[in-house]
Amino acid sequence: MSSNLYCEYYEAGPGRWFYLIENPATDPDTENWDGEDDWRVTALAYGPFPTQDDADRYCDNNTLDHPSPGTIRIHRHDDPGFTPDEVLTAALERART
Repeated sequence: MSSNLYCEYYEAGPGRWFYLIENPATDPDTENWDGEDDWRVTALAYGPFPTQDDADRYCDNNTLDHPSPGTIRIHRHDDPGFTPDEVLTAALERART
């Protein structure tokens, strides 16, 4: 069952997939995709995984410390115009598997 949490998958490089999922412990009224408060600052981060499918299977594992996400976005390292910002870089550095 979906939790309606934000989730984004990132391919940081070939064979290096991560995902960030909104932290369910944060206030959903203060975090959004485009607002001043960036949900990624407190997001739970996981990876690296060799494929997006591996990251997706891990994300859907019901034994994790987060529920299944609701809204998902996918970003690849070679997408035109995609450049990781400071928030994303920090999140990927704290990623765990």
